[in-house]
Amino acid sequence: MTAERLRVLLVEDREEDAELLLRRLASAGFAPEAERVESAGAMEAALRRESWDIALLDYRLPGFSGLGALALVRDLGLDLPCIIVSGTIDEDSAVTALKAGAANFVLKDNLTRLGPAIVREVREARDREQLAATGELDGTAEALAAFEAAHADLEAKLRAVLG
Repeated sequence: MTAERLRVLLVEDREEDAELLLRRLASAGFAPEAERVESAGAMEAALRRESWDIALLDYRLPGFSGLGALALVRDLGLDLPCIIVSGTIDEDSAVTALKAGAANFVLKDNLTRLGPAIVREVREARDREQLAATGELDGTAEALAAFEAAHADLEAKLRAVLG
């Protein structure tokens, strides 16, 4: 069985935690291609430079936070699933993160939830992308039909005038 390629943006200040997450992703059947960032500027640059399947966000970093990362994704208008991964997060903070746009949260001491959460969030993002593309095609088809109708009407008027 071939591992599924997964483009992961890691917002994490600790290298060892990033490695732990990547090992967990590999054991869940993914072939992660990851970039680790620690600041808003580095995250913004990575978001503008690459297309990501998922972002895993540490809730607390020195000078940056998971909430700041969620705001950045929202401000850039991206439909990027973001999962908060934290050593400790209280219920109020988890609810705040979910309201701010986090798709899910996983505690670092229970990473068995990470693989299934990623599968679900990536699938839902791809479904939204497909629906948006279908909607664009529907809009294009409607515009083409309207153009053809206007063209036929103009052609009929020209025939009447010239005929």
